[in-house]
Amino acid sequence: MDTLYHVSEVTFFLLTGGMIYWLIANNQPAQPEPAPSLVRISTHENQ
Repeated sequence: MDTLYHVSEVTFFLLTGGMIYWLIANNQPAQPEPAPSLVRISTHENQ
């Protein structure tokens, strides 16, 4: 029973890790978009 529980725990951890990795990989192309607005805000503050 202990080994079965451990296996299910490992599979759950791997699934969660894969899910997070997949979300990060999917969100990466959208990240450069907010960057110019942040740059504009910082340059506006400097002026």
